[in-house]
Amino acid sequence: MSLFDAVQVLHVLSAALALGGLAALPFVAARVHGAGDSRFASYGLSIMRTIEMGLVWPAAAGIVGLGLAMVEGPIARFSFTAEGSGWLHVGTTLWTVLALALYGMARLRGELVAEAEDGATGGNPVRRLWQGWAAAWALAILCVAGGVAVMSLRLGA
Repeated sequence: MSLFDAVQVLHVLSAALALGGLAALPFVAARVHGAGDSRFASYGLSIMRTIEMGLVWPAAAGIVGLGLAMVEGPIARFSFTAEGSGWLHVGTTLWTVLALALYGMARLRGELVAEAEDGATGGNPVRRLWQGWAAAWALAILCVAGGVAVMSLRLGA
């Protein structure tokens, strides 16, 4: 197995870990959203933070870093400037949007923590924050799944 092959396998594993972490988040969110006890909500939100920061963010960094290693540098087999490399540009756009979605999730989760610390676990402001978080989460899932599709099928070539 060449170094490129190892990087490619780690790149794919990073995508799988990111998807797994993102898939776990709604299960925790469903228990936290609408919880009557702000201490429980705070605890659930801390679990979500752990999943995001301990699994999803490192996996996303692995996706980007390892992907770039396959495009630029001494082991690269792909090039952004090669003919038919449109799939790389589409994939790179999706990874950029993924980073924005993850940032949005983290920011909204932080606002939910602040609400829970103030004792609020429901109402319109909290509901709107959860809706925003769910939208950012859906965008993140679509970006990873779309990136996997674009990269594996070389869509946009």
